[in-house]
Amino acid sequence: MDISEQKRTFDGFVSLSKKLTIASILVLVLMAVLLV
Repeated sequence: MDISEQKRTFDGFVSLSKKLTIASILVLVLMAVLLV
């Protein structure tokens, strides 16, 4: 596994975790709006 492949894998992981974080924040906001 060379360095460029490792960097590409890491970039994919970072973008995926950002999307998951944003999605979970949106879910929490929606729950707060709808349930309160």
